[in-house]
This record gives sequence, structure tokens and C-alpha cells, in this order.
Amino acid sequence: MDQLVKKYQRSRDLKSWMLNQATASNRNKNEIKPTEQWSINQLLFHLYNVEKSVLGYIQHKHQKGELIHKVGIKAKISYFSLKIMLKTNLKFKAPKVVEQNPETMDFDTLVNDWEASQNEFKAFLTNFPAELKGIAVFRHPYAGFLSIQQTIEFIIDHAEHHKRQMKRLV
Repeated sequence: MDQLVKKYQRSRDLKSWMLNQATASNRNKNEIKPTEQWSINQLLFHLYNVEKSVLGYIQHKHQKGELIHKVGIKAKISYFSLKIMLKTNLKFKAPKVVEQNPETMDFDTLVNDWEASQNEFKAFLTNFPAELKGIAVFRHPYAGFLSIQQTIEFIIDHAEHHKRQMKRLV
């Protein structure tokens, strides 16, 4: 579905921006935690890990044939609330699946892994079944069930939310 791929491109653009910021910073200090909970590399890993985990969840549920529920009005309201919250400076506790970040990591490996994951996500979206368009494909820990469009928007909003953190770190 071209619309999904087009929308997802914004996530790829944000990744490029983040990586450019990290590269422009002194790479040797990308593992230092100045006043933040995470270092630059840990922030990048978190964003990569969220995208990878979301895709893994959707693929798993799709393979098991468990993507059958329509996104209801309650889910739409909850999602809208999440979108508003992500535009604030509030901090959220990351779900267990994505809260653990390694203390050290190889920057180039992280960049390559993230690119491979985004390519896989793009391929998945390219072949996304049209009949699943209004179906809940991902369960967000705070907002509940999201459609594929909302899931992509969440990935983008989440990265935008962390953009302020990246600006502080560099």
C-alpha cells in the first residue's frame, strides 16, 4: 500500500536526522550520559528497538491470524490522547519489551541494524493486505489497539517526542 509506505518515509527521515545529529556530535561521547537517563547511542537504540518490536508484534499476530478486531471509537480517542501526550515534555515509562538498553554498543552496527529493520518494515507495508486497513494490528501499552495507520503515526510521533531529547544530548 503506497500510502502506508509514503507515511512511513517520515520515520526514515527522522532516523536520518537523528543519525546526522549523532554523527555531527563527537562519536566518542555518544555513550556518555550527560544529564539524561540515556546516552545518544541508547536513545538511538531505543528508537530502533521500538520500531523493530512493533513490526515483530504485527508480523507475529498476522501469522497467527489474530488480526481480526476493528479499531473502535474508544481506541481512536485513546490514540488521540496519546498523540497529544507525545507532543508534551512529559516522560513515559518505556514498556519492558523496549526499556532495556545496552550500556555500550557499536554505532555502525546499530545504524546497519536499524536500516535493515526499516527496510523490512517498508517491505511489510508494501505488501500489507488492504482488508486489514481498519483492523487493530498493534496493542500500544497506553493507547490500546491501533490500526496500521495509527501505528505508523505512533512510530513517527514517538521519534518526534525523542527529537527534543536528542537536541539536548548533542
